[in-house]
Formats: sequence, structure tokens, C-alpha cells
Amino acid sequence: MVVTSLRNRAMPLVRYRIGDEACWAAEPCPCGRHWPLLGKVAGRVTDSFVTASGALVHGAFFTRLFYDRPWVRRFQVVQDEVTSITVRLAPIDAVEVAQREHGPDTDALAHEIQAAMGARSNRVTVRPWALTARSASNGSGRSPN
Repeated sequence: MVVTSLRNRAMPLVRYRIGDEACWAAEPCPCGRHWPLLGKVAGRVTDSFVTASGALVHGAFFTRLFYDRPWVRRFQVVQDEVTSITVRLAPIDAVEVAQREHGPDTDALAHEIQAAMGARSNRVTVRPWALTARSASNGSGRSPN
């Protein structure tokens, strides 16, 4: 979604990309104006990952992948190349992980990613991620490199 606000005379926002997805309303405005009406704001744009065959895997796939893994405090998925994915994981306290019935299942995680990315996506690397690396992110969770 791109917005323009001229309300701030000192610094107007002209064609500012706010990172949200939205759609137009099908019905006209009840006030009678004939300008397009914004319908539903769907939320933030999520990055997609490209498979070796050129298909796209929505970034929300990876978020859902971690729903049933309560031992993960924070994660980052990076597509280094079309056939290479690196998953950085910051687990909860290591002692607590050891006491849980279902601990780190990084092999299963790698297999699920390979299945989603296709047979030719042969390299999925899972690495530990120190939380101090958070200060190196740009706020979106993307690496600044």
C-alpha cells in the first residue's frame, strides 16, 4: 500500500510505502463521494522464497513451521542461493530444552523445508543464533548484509 499525507506541512509523506497489503472495497462510500474506497487491510507484506523450479513459497510457511516448536525463542530464515536455505535458531534456555519431552527437532525441520522448497533444494542448514545478533538486524529481522 502506498499512501500520501499532506497533513504535515513541514514534511509531507508523498507516495510512502508502508508495507501493508490492502484491497479496494466493492461498494461505494456511504457518504456519496465517488472516490475509491479502501476495503480491508490484510496486513504486512511478507517476503517469499523462490524454489529451484521458480515457484514461490510464502514467508508465512516458515512462521507456521515454528508454531509447534515452543523451544524456539527466535528464528531467521535466509535463502543464500536458490538451492540453499540457512535457518538461524535462538532456542529458549538450553536447560529448559533438555527437560522438555520434545526437544530440538532440527532434522525434521530441515526435511519439512526441503519438502516445501522442492527436491532440488538440497541444502538446508540449521545453525544456532545468539540473541546478541538481534542488534545487527534492521528491525525487519532481515540481515543487513
